[in-house]
Amino acid sequence: MGLLAVFRSMLLDTVQRAAMVLVGYLMALGLMAAGVGFITLAAYRALLHGVGDVAAALIIGAGYVVASLIAMLALQLSRR
Repeated sequence: MGLLAVFRSMLLDTVQRAAMVLVGYLMALGLMAAGVGFITLAAYRALLHGVGDVAAALIIGAGYVVASLIAMLALQLSRR
């Protein structure tokens, strides 16, 4: 019975670790999607209205993209 308990514990640890990695990637993906949305909206408005208040949306969008890339890098480094 002891071997089965060890195997079950190892399996649960593996599943928990995989779930945490998945949650991390989903959060990074959400940040990336928000950044791409801001950049797309900003580029569209820039083409329509010229340069103006669009710079704020571009800066916010770029910040989201950079934050998501940093999050992905941290996830990759934590797995090693």
